[in-house]
Amino acid sequence: MRHALLGLLFVPLSALADPVLVDRIAATIDLHVITRAAVEARARPRLADAKTPEAKQQLRLEATEQLIDEWLISDDAMKQGLRVSDEEVDSAFREVGKQNGLTEAQLSAEVRKQGYEVAGYRELLRYQLLELRWLMLKVPRDGEPADPRERAEWTAKQKQRLVQELRARSVIEVRP
Repeated sequence: MRHALLGLLFVPLSALADPVLVDRIAATIDLHVITRAAVEARARPRLADAKTPEAKQQLRLEATEQLIDEWLISDDAMKQGLRVSDEEVDSAFREVGKQNGLTEAQLSAEVRKQGYEVAGYRELLRYQLLELRWLMLKVPRDGEPADPRERAEWTAKQKQRLVQELRARSVIEVRP
């Protein structure tokens, strides 16, 4: 009896069930993985408007590049000790609703209608808050234009420069 039990311990798990593909890798950044599911979730709101397979593939590539940049910024922000609390995300969510004349329930419904999961939208808000803190830390304010439109362009260029520096220090592979 004891030998039969020991024998069961050495049965490989693969013999018990057929393997099931859960997801695929869309990209890697150093040791971090971006899954195809994450890319699809990010691209979903815009995919409905794409008319051709090529246009859909382009949107997926843009979503992949966006997720790579967001991961690089988030990773650098975390290394700098920057964080965004759940309370700050809650407040931002309420503020978006308020700016659009919506209750939290109405905003949640609108978010779903536009193709997002509410939790995913909240994570986008968390990222946006983190990115703002990161930019405030990394970009010197001297030389910043006073005009709001010029300031937005200037800030976007500063962000692009910083992301390119992060990309240059990382090993990034995007898979077809």
